[in-house]
Amino acid sequence: MSENPYGSRPQITAKRSDFHTMYLNSKDDDTKWIEITRYKDEDEYNKSMNIINEQKDIQDLFEAFQSLLLTDKREISEEDFIEKKEKRF
Repeated sequence: MSENPYGSRPQITAKRSDFHTMYLNSKDDDTKWIEITRYKDEDEYNKSMNIINEQKDIQDLFEAFQSLLLTDKREISEEDFIEKKEKRF
């Protein structure tokens, strides 16, 4: 498994936000990662996004990160989901 390439965001915003982040690395493609961040509620999510989007140093870090991606696999996408029910076994 390769090193997690997404490690900077939680450390930057963790002091100001209430969330939990999980990183999944593909078994088939070592360069493919999924980051799942769960927030306390939608207000906390919006607060975190505002913090990230307002800070130039965070934007600079993200641009630097993107420049390190493999040229044929530069796709980064974000999607918003809402948790309906958590089932524990």
